[in-house]
Amino acid sequence: MLSPEQLTDILREHGHDVTVAAVEQSDIRETNVSETSRLLLTYEGDHHDAPPSLFLKLPRPESPVAGREIEFYQQIAPVMQGFYEKSELPFVYVYALGQNEDSVLLMDDLTETHFTFEERAPTAIHYELAVEAFGRLHAFWWNHPDLASLTPRPTNRQLDEWVQLNRQRAHEFLIFMGKKLDPRYRAIIEQVANGFPRLYRHKLLHSPNLTLIHRDPHPHNFLHPRDIDAHNTKIVDWQSWRMDFGAFDLAYMMAVHWLDEQRYQLEKRYLRDYLSLLVDYGIESYTFDELWEDYRLAVWRSVFVLVNAWSSENYESGWWWQKLRGAMDAYDDLGVGQLVK
Repeated sequence: MLSPEQLTDILREHGHDVTVAAVEQSDIRETNVSETSRLLLTYEGDHHDAPPSLFLKLPRPESPVAGREIEFYQQIAPVMQGFYEKSELPFVYVYALGQNEDSVLLMDDLTETHFTFEERAPTAIHYELAVEAFGRLHAFWWNHPDLASLTPRPTNRQLDEWVQLNRQRAHEFLIFMGKKLDPRYRAIIEQVANGFPRLYRHKLLHSPNLTLIHRDPHPHNFLHPRDIDAHNTKIVDWQSWRMDFGAFDLAYMMAVHWLDEQRYQLEKRYLRDYLSLLVDYGIESYTFDELWEDYRLAVWRSVFVLVNAWSSENYESGWWWQKLRGAMDAYDDLGVGQLVK
């Protein structure tokens, strides 16, 4: 745990002229990728607007994704923190970080102002706020001159390697399921296993409409405001960020996790809202037809990503099959098969 002296130095670096007298660690939680806790701070004298607590995240060094999140807060967060006010950021403001044996993420503690849906799905307004967060993130990095140096486009060779892995995973899953699998789902998986569609491959290699994406926007990866008039939604857990279509984040959030009825009612509405946000942030050449095509391709990619995650353990847990089935239902409903032939 960080000492009062270390916390004093960190807070002063971020403009708080304070002295931390004591620190108490509480709410310790452990997962397979990190340990988190709250640091309750006591100050000497007047502490003005300094935070009463901070959130400490210690990524596990053995986790294969821990370093990727550190990279996000090293390379991406400082650029946006230098541009946006803290309240406007689509992620949680970070005060300090480290690497290797000293891996640490010290962030704003939003326990009192935000929450995560644990046992029920977010409501329409919360998804609307998530779309706003993605609009701000994606617009900032849209065709950004520094993006390719931070997370390069995939190469043809990488795409071919992903296809080979996908074919193997698909083959294993189809054998595992046998005749139990709905023929409609079998046909979709076989089509996805055939390889990257020519249109999608061309766009990934050459399109100017790429941006930085989160890539894993499931309901637990959002901190939603308790007061929607006072705060915005924050996206958390940045272990999978990369360059891709912004539409992928939207497809993975909606097509993978929503019921068909919810998609019918809100899908195109939120896509239009998202496009309006891009325009507001200066992305004016991207049309709804382009977004809709990219969204449908992103549904294909969602099935691809989930097939790559196949394992008997994931299937038995239930969550993987639920996601894959949702993505395949959207694939069928949106006619994605016709687009990628």
